Amino acid sequence: MLISVAFVNINLAQEGAVVAVEPPTTKNLLPGDYFDIYITITNVVDLRAFGFVLDFAPFTSVLNIYAVDEGDFLSEGAPPDVNTWFVYSVDTFEGLLTVGCTRHKDLDPSGMSGSGTLVIVHFQVVEAGRSPLDLEEVKLYNTDLDPIPCTTVNGIYIGPVATLKHPHGRITANKWKVGDTAEFKMSVKNTADVPLYVKVRFTFQREDGEAAYIWTGQSYTGFGPNVVDTAYVDGYYPFFGDWTSAGPPEAVIGAPDGSYIRSEGNCEFVGMYTFGDINTLGRIVENVEFYAYSRCSSTGPDIDSYISWDGGYQFAWGNSQGGTLDWAWTNKLYYWPAYNFPEYYGFPLNQPDVQSAINSAELTLHNYAGGWMEVDAYQMRVTYSKYTPAQGAEASYLVQPGEQIDLTPAVWYLSSYDTGVYYGSATLHYSYGGEWFIRGHNPPAFNFNFVVEP
Repeated sequence: MLISVAFVNINLAQEGAVVAVEPPTTKNLLPGDYFDIYITITNVVDLRAFGFVLDFAPFTSVLNIYAVDEGDFLSEGAPPDVNTWFVYSVDTFEGLLTVGCTRHKDLDPSGMSGSGTLVIVHFQVVEAGRSPLDLEEVKLYNTDLDPIPCTTVNGIYIGPVATLKHPHGRITANKWKVGDTAEFKMSVKNTADVPLYVKVRFTFQREDGEAAYIWTGQSYTGFGPNVVDTAYVDGYYPFFGDWTSAGPPEAVIGAPDGSYIRSEGNCEFVGMYTFGDINTLGRIVENVEFYAYSRCSSTGPDIDSYISWDGGYQFAWGNSQGGTLDWAWTNKLYYWPAYNFPEYYGFPLNQPDVQSAINSAELTLHNYAGGWMEVDAYQMRVTYSKYTPAQGAEASYLVQPGEQIDLTPAVWYLSSYDTGVYYGSATLHYSYGGEWFIRGHNPPAFNFNFVVEP
């Protein structure tokens, strides 16, 4: 049995003035179904304008708004040549519908009083799950543009859901030793009246900040040491130009050996250089750095490095790598996690593509020193993450209405690199069609702690 509650927010409520979602509860629909909600107002006096934000599930994960229509309340009773000004915007990423409407005062100075419909919102159900239909930032104004206090009544959409349960009330253990096989077990009950696909994600956060995750049915070999691979420049072909006042362009090839190229002035280019290949062996790449063994006449900006990959379709600009009057390695980081805009500054983050991108890298050097610049060698360094990918597919399981099943455990083979105190969580994800999974509810996750000892 599903129980719904409509929450009421009081905004210094004027007697009788209410803005509400109607109906307050919508349920028993499936993906592909359509439904409407009405944003209504009752017992208002002299309304000229209104605005509000409707909060619903983000990322088009449960619902999609496909149309929004103005209701007839604010325009009702106006002369034929009087229109309202109605605007709205839908942010599906955040799950926000923003609406505003004003009655044109210059043609009809009167406001509207009574009850009626302000807005009609048309939804399509996208997936299983539930969504709030909450009214926020509700603003009402009279013909003098004074605020009208109001009470707001929210709504809710309830679709098919499942619930997460611990078998025997807990994770199978809270203390393991190196060499143990840790199993993480979960049960799921389908509380809907339709079949649902389910899976559970376990997330682990170690006290030192290291983190990992694994899905039910997968195995994990744990953390490991950071490993660094290097590759020097191994080839050259003409591109922009040459620095020819010292050795030939090929002098940069290989490790530092005393032969170098030299530029006498600003804004001179040389390249294109290629690098030796690196085999990532399927490991997660944490960052890629480029080091120049160089010296220059200035300790300020000197060498700019332009890195292209995948046939030159993408460029990363290293900016200045710094420099000194003496020979030294200076570096520039090119590869970061997604929040640092890798589409502009780093290699593609789709891990299967990282190795091909690394091995297609090509280098052009630009003297930005304002004086002379010398380069003996150039090196690429690839650092791998301590995290290793989980093995096996993210298994999902079909659960019939009312059925409770034990999912295949997630397994972690503990090594000496895995010792420490961990804070874990198990999060249910479910889907009606088995393609787009929604983070679960009631509760969304179980939290647990455990220790891995030497």
